[in-house]
Amino acid sequence: MRRDGRTLLVNAIHTEDVLEILTIRRALEGEAVLLATRRMKTAEMIRLRDAEEALLREQIVTPEAHWTVETRFHGAIAAASGNKLLIRMIAELRERTRLYGYGRIPQRLQPGRVEHIEILEAMLADDPKLAQRRMQRHLQKVADAILATLGRAP
Repeated sequence: MRRDGRTLLVNAIHTEDVLEILTIRRALEGEAVLLATRRMKTAEMIRLRDAEEALLREQIVTPEAHWTVETRFHGAIAAASGNKLLIRMIAELRERTRLYGYGRIPQRLQPGRVEHIEILEAMLADDPKLAQRRMQRHLQKVADAILATLGRAP
C-alpha cells in the first residue's frame, strides 16, 4: 500500500513478485515447519489435519473458507516455530501473495489440501526433515501452477 495525498492506494502485485515471494516462503516456511515439528502439540496437529480433511470433502469451497483454513495451517506452523520474526515475515508474505488470488490457480485448491495433510502426517510422525521437504515441495507446486497458467514451463 502507498499513500497518494489523502488516498490510500493498493499496489498491484505481479506474477514475478509472487514467484519471488514463494521462493522466500519456501525457505522461511521450510525452517518454520522444521522448528514446529517438535514444538507443536499433537492435538493441534490433529485439529489442523481434521480441518484440512473436512475441506477436502467439500464439493464447493468458497475463497473465504479456503483462506481461513490456509491461514490457520500456515499460521499455526509459523507460530509453533517460536521465532517471532519468522512468524511476522511469513504472515506478511502470505498476505502479499493473497492479493494475487487463488482465483488464478483454482486447480491448486484440492491438491494443496492433500499436501497440507502430508505435511501434518510427517509432523505427527516426528520427522521434521520430511515435513520440511514436503512444505518446500508444496510451495514449489504453487509456483509451478502459476507458471503453468502463464504457459511457461516450471
